[in-house]
Amino acid sequence: MIALLDVTGGNPFDEHPQLQGIWPAEFQVIAEEATRETIADEMPRGDFGGLYRIVKEGRVIGITGYFYVETVDEPFLRWHGIVPAERGKGHSRQALQLLLERIKAKIPHAKGLTELVPQTLTDYGVGLARHFEKLGFANHGARETYDWSPYHWQPVRLDIAALPQSR
Repeated sequence: MIALLDVTGGNPFDEHPQLQGIWPAEFQVIAEEATRETIADEMPRGDFGGLYRIVKEGRVIGITGYFYVETVDEPFLRWHGIVPAERGKGHSRQALQLLLERIKAKIPHAKGLTELVPQTLTDYGVGLARHFEKLGFANHGARETYDWSPYHWQPVRLDIAALPQSR
């Protein structure tokens, strides 16, 4: 069984070095930088969505969260990842379910959850796309580019409104 614990400050990547192995180095740098910015800039201003450590038996095995871009009822997934030693055990799906419960509790009218999947020249992007497809995400819109990455990013979306209500 896993749980989500709020990140309320500090740097989870420094406090839990095992998190530094979740993504390939080029994406790890982006994840850590975005997390530091969230903690330093967004958290003090109020509602930034959520950022959580994924914990199993007292050990941090991943990180996840959500944030807003244009509208609160269409949040984006924030760096959802499990450390390599804990992959293949269903923890990503469990963490996503716990995250969805938090989103639905905070935003009952939430419609969708979007993730950006990098379109790399390696198998990494393909494997990540398959992983999110298995979690129920589907391509949503055209590939996008950003000044912080040399890759295109494919938006994938999970239809929250169509999911059964949790009990």
